[in-house]
Formats: sequence, structure tokens, C-alpha cells
Amino acid sequence: MKMILAIVPDKWIGNLIDLCLEKNIQFTRVASSGGFLKEGNTTVILAIKEERLEEVKGIFSKISEEIEEETERLHVFYMAGDVGREY
Repeated sequence: MKMILAIVPDKWIGNLIDLCLEKNIQFTRVASSGGFLKEGNTTVILAIKEERLEEVKGIFSKISEEIEEETERLHVFYMAGDVGREY
């Protein structure tokens, strides 16, 4: 499994949620704030099986294409390692 951490501007979070729900991709969203986006943003955390990783990347690519402003971006981090291990 892979973990994905994405910081998404609030005005684009609805699109991300809709696309994830259409493809039955589960996620956790956390309201977050910070200076580098200068506006409200949401942090989205996904744990996804390796075989669905390209599908998720496609969702982020689709949203990125819709963003026309150069100052606004999606910040997506793909993390390696074991995800979902319980202690």
C-alpha cells in the first residue's frame, strides 16, 4: 500500500472528493492552514493499493489541469513504506 498526502486549496476540494467517490476511493480529509497557499486549504490523506496508484494520480492530474492560476497548485506527496500496520 502507498500513502498519499495532498494539500488542496479549498475551492478545489469538492472536485477531488467527487472524483474519489466516483471511483470508490476512500480518504480522510483534515482542515489545515498554512502560509504557502495563502488561502484556506484541506489536507487529504489516502492509503491506496499499489495497483490503484495510477488511478489516483490520474485524479490529481485532472484537477491540476483545471487549475489555471499559476499561484495555485496541488501539493501531493507519495510516501513509500508500510501503510496500515497496527501496533
